[in-house]
Amino acid sequence: MAAKFLAFCLLLSGFVGGPESADVLISRANKDAVKGDRRVLIHFGASWCGPCRVLAKFLHEGKVGQILGKYFVIVGMDVDETPEKQGLENPGAAAMRTRYLGEKAPLPSFIILDKEGKMLSFGEGCPSGYSGIKPFLKVLATGNPKITTDDLWTLRREMEARL
Repeated sequence: MAAKFLAFCLLLSGFVGGPESADVLISRANKDAVKGDRRVLIHFGASWCGPCRVLAKFLHEGKVGQILGKYFVIVGMDVDETPEKQGLENPGAAAMRTRYLGEKAPLPSFIILDKEGKMLSFGEGCPSGYSGIKPFLKVLATGNPKITTDDLWTLRREMEARL
């Protein structure tokens, strides 16, 4: 009986270890990106940040998520949590954000990396108005020149429809 309980506890420990580290997430994303000839899009956010939650949902859902998934492996990383929620942060994510975007990077922010980890483009904020659409699409096109004009137009129409 004690052996079964110990085995059960060990099994559970694999599921309650907290968020994965930035290094683990990037390693996995790079493997997926290389297989599919895509780039890695990392978005940095926090649970208390409304625009961060909107951006995270936007990047993954519906037609936008389908199109972006053709060109990018999308990875979300939690940073800058409140003291009571620091357990949500991905270890190493804050250092990664600082390395690429500097100490004063706002939330949300996002970067696009090639398979060697070189930053190709970056952006900040959530494209929530007409003025934010064009810069967001430019970041995507710079980050992966293989994105088609048709897909960029579809993304633009989807973004405009959400305004």
